[in-house]
Amino acid sequence: MEYNEFNYNNAVEYILNIPRFTKKNPLENTAEFLNELNIDKDSEKIKIIHVAGTNGKGSVCAMLDSVLRANKKRVGLFTSPHLEKINERIKINGKDIDDEEFLDAFKKVMKVVKSLEEKNIAHPTFFEFIFLMAMYIFSKNDLEYVILETGMGGRLDATNSITKKYLTIITKLSLDHTEYLGDTLDKIAIEKLGIIRKDTKNIFYDVNDEITKIILDESEKVGALPVKCNIKDFYIDKKSFNGVDFSMVCGYYKGYSFKIPFMAEYQVENALIVLKAVENIPEIKDNIKELKEGLLNVKWPGRMEFITSNVVVDGSHNADGIDEFVKEFKNTFVKGDKYILFSVVKDKDFDYMIKKLASLNTKKIFITKIDSARALDTKEILDKFKLYKDLNKDFNNDKNSLDIEVIDDTKKALDKAISSLNEDDILFCTGSLYLVGEIKKGIHYD
Repeated sequence: MEYNEFNYNNAVEYILNIPRFTKKNPLENTAEFLNELNIDKDSEKIKIIHVAGTNGKGSVCAMLDSVLRANKKRVGLFTSPHLEKINERIKINGKDIDDEEFLDAFKKVMKVVKSLEEKNIAHPTFFEFIFLMAMYIFSKNDLEYVILETGMGGRLDATNSITKKYLTIITKLSLDHTEYLGDTLDKIAIEKLGIIRKDTKNIFYDVNDEITKIILDESEKVGALPVKCNIKDFYIDKKSFNGVDFSMVCGYYKGYSFKIPFMAEYQVENALIVLKAVENIPEIKDNIKELKEGLLNVKWPGRMEFITSNVVVDGSHNADGIDEFVKEFKNTFVKGDKYILFSVVKDKDFDYMIKKLASLNTKKIFITKIDSARALDTKEILDKFKLYKDLNKDFNNDKNSLDIEVIDDTKKALDKAISSLNEDDILFCTGSLYLVGEIKKGIHYD
């Protein structure tokens, strides 16, 4: 079948199969595709906000998108991964593109792919292909802002083929994708900082003196304008399952109080980055009402999200993320017992993740295997839990107890875990955004 005869389902299947026959390409290739799609990567017509980092990228993008829309701005948003449907990756004014828009963009990009293949320019990777579709769609809409989340790294990421940027943002950095980005925090920071540009403000998260120095040094080399976001600029007023209220004690928004609709305190740190970014967007920075409204109404699923009254999903999938999950798990008051459903992909630091989870006081742990070639085998997960059970004397307050069950099928594992819950118990599902996506598909909820 020729690509121009494809329907939506054919197009999705084609894209999902791309990783089987291609590899990452140079940015020059992506730039060539953009040129063939008549997309000016140096244009100032649309304000590009480019976001990189290890954790919090998606949350920052979603919050910023919500704040801009609360200010009546027309916004395009490109993020990854998707949880349930691939269309989620490309949003126009807060809404996923529809199937017709998706198919139209797919055919347009495929036409260019076929044309450039004749010039021996390689087929785009999965991520490159979706990015090209996104930029084509954004170019066809009357947008004022486009927010781009990097896929991995920054310097060589397809999104970095866009050269003219309005703002860049570097969220919290930690070790992840070490096989691609480097095995030290400074190497990873350099890769992420590849998105910064001369004379462009770069909002960054002040994690520690080492990282801050790297960011300032790189900014000086490039000629970028660093803007530090201080993590100590707020205090928590109130926290509940419905969200966190916090007040600013320093900076431009000192004295103002805000609320975010997430139960996790780490989302406040992401909100701080957004506040600092908004402070550097002159046309909206003084619109306090809209700023509060945007933060309050943001939607970003899969991050310490209650999808039923007693099931929480959280996509923590690296060391830093699991540290935050453990902190929230411990701080979440539950009348009954706490259960965990866990799965992970094999290219993550699963050893560290399991070690941290094995230290938690849980009623029972369910292990499952996500539907992905990258999924870690459940036997290996179980063996790790058994190992760290013996090393954690406080596990379930009993060194010798380990109530754990392995069910390879995710839906069956979820059903079994839910059936085990009493009214006041809570099931926490974590380890992978892929797991979150499969769970959200398996539960019908309001």
